[in-house]
Amino acid sequence: MYRKDYRYFEQNQRDWQQQVSRKGEVPRKILSHLEEIYQKHPTLPSILLCFGGELPLVETVARRLRLGSRDKYEQEGGEHWVFLAGIRPQDDSILQRKLVDTLFRGLDGSIKGVAHTISDCHHLSEEVLRKMRQELDETRDKEIRIV
Repeated sequence: MYRKDYRYFEQNQRDWQQQVSRKGEVPRKILSHLEEIYQKHPTLPSILLCFGGELPLVETVARRLRLGSRDKYEQEGGEHWVFLAGIRPQDDSILQRKLVDTLFRGLDGSIKGVAHTISDCHHLSEEVLRKMRQELDETRDKEIRIV
C-alpha cells in the first residue's frame, strides 16, 4: 500500500515539476522569429497574441487569422502564439474589442487570449513572453487581455 502511495506521489511531483519548468521557458521558435524580423525592421509595429483553451476553439481562431509573409503561428504546449507584423497599435480598449469581436465571435466554450502591442524592437524580451503566459493563466474565458 505504501509503495502504491509513494508512486502516486512521485508521479504528481514529476507532473508538477514539468509544469513549473514549462512556465519558466519561453517559446523559442516564436522568439527567434521575432528577433529575425526585428533585425531587418527595428521599428515595425506589430501585435503578439497568445491563446489558450479548448483545442477546437483555438484552431477555429487560428483559421480566422490571415497570416502574411512576416507573420508567424506557433503552437507551444497548450498555448498558441501568433505574431502579426505591420499592425499599427490602437487604443487598448479598441484593440481588445476588435480582437474579441473578430476572433471569438460565435464561439461557445473555454477560450481566452492575451495581446501585446509592439512598436519597436525594444518592446521585446523573454520577460514579455513570460508575462504574457502568466497573464493568460489569470485571464477569464472569452476575454483578451492587453498587456
